[in-house]
Amino acid sequence: PLLAAAGAGAAAAGGGGGGGGGGVTPPSLTINAVAGDGTINKAESETGVSINGTTTAEVGRTVTINVKDADGIIKTYTTTVVAGTNGLNTFSAQIPQTDLPSNGNYTITADVTTAAGVAAAQASQLIKVDTTAPVITITQISGDGVNESGDGEFDAVERANNNGLSISGTTDAEVGQTVSVTISKK
Repeated sequence: PLLAAAGAGAAAAGGGGGGGGGGVTPPSLTINAVAGDGTINKAESETGVSINGTTTAEVGRTVTINVKDADGIIKTYTTTVVAGTNGLNTFSAQIPQTDLPSNGNYTITADVTTAAGVAAAQASQLIKVDTTAPVITITQISGDGVNESGDGEFDAVERANNNGLSISGTTDAEVGQTVSVTISKK
């Protein structure tokens, strides 16, 4: 249910320094980038994902996490604030693989209140779920067009040219993604 975050960590306004947040100052509340980059890919979706963040609300307070699409809330999760460091406590909720939404863009929100009932400004994070593997096509090996009239083999004549092996192709993967090519013997 979580995918592509808009930023490294979306923070809610409001600051309550220290670790308490028990007075009238609203506690801080931040959701970390889901899956490290805000995008849940196929491999990450197979084990579920963790939604985590920080808050100055007291240890033991309940954080409510909602996963929303354009039409509203899809699923709600709750977790408990645990002790952190440097005045920031933490929270984490595991979203099981079976609960992850289909491919698309979603918003994750988090809410927490202090023991005195002071609410943090709602934190939110944009995510993207993209579990469809890209399509990769090899179109040419050295001078031979694999999908054209060439034989698709790196033969003795091509090896004798001493130019090495050149493999090219196309993909619908995002720009900047790494493509790995494995060459094996038949």
